[in-house]
Amino acid sequence: MESLRANTGLAEAIELSRPRRWGLATALLVLGLAAMAVAYPATLGSFYDVWRGSDTYTHCFFVIPITAWLVWRRRRDVARLAPTPFLPGLLGIAGAGALWLVAHMAGVLFYEQLAFAVMVPLLVVTLFGLRVARALTFPLVFFLFTVPFGEVLHPALMSFTAHATVLGLRITGIPVAVEGMYLTTPTGNWQVVEACSGLRFLISMFTLGCLFAYVHFHRRKNRILFAIFALIAPVLANGLRAYVMVLTGYLSRREIGAGFDHFAIGWTVFAIVMALFFFLGSRWTEAPAPPTTEHTTPVVTAGRSPRRLTAAALAALVLAVAPAAYAAWVHPPEERGPIALRPPEPAGGWAPVRVPPSSWAPEFKGTDAAVRTVYEKDGQLVDCYIGYYRTQSQGRELIHYANVIVPRGQSIWHALGQRDTLVSAGGDRVPVHETVLRSPGMRYAVWHWYWLPDEFTGSATHAKLVQARSRILGRPDHAAVVILSASYVEDPSRARKRLETF
Repeated sequence: MESLRANTGLAEAIELSRPRRWGLATALLVLGLAAMAVAYPATLGSFYDVWRGSDTYTHCFFVIPITAWLVWRRRRDVARLAPTPFLPGLLGIAGAGALWLVAHMAGVLFYEQLAFAVMVPLLVVTLFGLRVARALTFPLVFFLFTVPFGEVLHPALMSFTAHATVLGLRITGIPVAVEGMYLTTPTGNWQVVEACSGLRFLISMFTLGCLFAYVHFHRRKNRILFAIFALIAPVLANGLRAYVMVLTGYLSRREIGAGFDHFAIGWTVFAIVMALFFFLGSRWTEAPAPPTTEHTTPVVTAGRSPRRLTAAALAALVLAVAPAAYAAWVHPPEERGPIALRPPEPAGGWAPVRVPPSSWAPEFKGTDAAVRTVYEKDGQLVDCYIGYYRTQSQGRELIHYANVIVPRGQSIWHALGQRDTLVSAGGDRVPVHETVLRSPGMRYAVWHWYWLPDEFTGSATHAKLVQARSRILGRPDHAAVVILSASYVEDPSRARKRLETF
């Protein structure tokens, strides 16, 4: 009896102390989040800028309130547990901080935002422990939808859309010729551009699909299957939308399918597919959920002392803000003085000529110096562009989404294909990235690569990592892009040979 009374008294003491531990853990979490907001103002502001500036990510504004609602739904189950610090979570915070530092120094916003977002659930795991984290697994993972992602999928989605459209047209007996992203039917020409990739529909539908699966189903297998369907359905629907668009234009001889009709048809197809998708999801039945444990006997967990919780919070706080402090402290040496950037000296029979370059021009913004020269040999021309960056910063850096070979917007130039290759130059093998361009009356083969302080590379990723390494170590991060281009009529191999000779 005395042993039973002692155990009962211990349980009652733990039950009375649990609210105090929850209050302390919650206060420390709020303190940690506030410290992160102060340490990373630029990263935090970049979320809002991207959400507001792109229609693809406007749904991200709703992720945080939905996450709060999902946590509220689990409040009774979570309240039965006591916060218990999980010290291995500190390793995760340190890893996320290291990722942020590399991404920040390299100027890669996606990984910078991802690292910041990952720190939030890791902070929860570290302060509240694995039991609480397991109870809040989906809300913590769903919070990561605040990170704008998917831009890298544009080329693959555009390619699928073009192939799906061509397949549909040929199955229905409509003749179509294909050249890259250009489709030609007897009644007109069509082009698959970034807006046709369906990325906006894919990301928003996947986000809603994951939320619907979590709320509507309780079996993990069904949740995963529905989330996979939410990825596949919008891709297939976008291919169907593009096919319907071209088919409508073909049957109406382009009287329908352009201007407002283009958007109306596209959104109609998307609305039908989304309504059908979630209707079928609502009809997907499964066995009743097992009885909830909300009103059963509370689980008594002893937890740890407030000192251990406070120490874990302080360690997490230091690891979370240390990368931002280091980034604010270290700076590459400032380089001053004029820049003498000259075009390459004539050699091998090539000579600069005074002819205007083509209407195509690469878009590399924020250069500290740039030169563009046309060279001639035996009546053959090669266009050479060099853009130099001395001290790189956000918006004035070599590798940036705004720096492109193919101009964005309403340019008459469009890419037919891209590839990485090695070319011979002076006895060495130089890695270059090739882009084949077309306009209504011209074709161009374009090679570009990057000059770094100690090497040449055709990889933007490698160039970014070298930039990050230089900035982390406080070294100069100057670099340049070298772009060669040559025109051709039918066979791009002739232009490639001319570029390699040059």
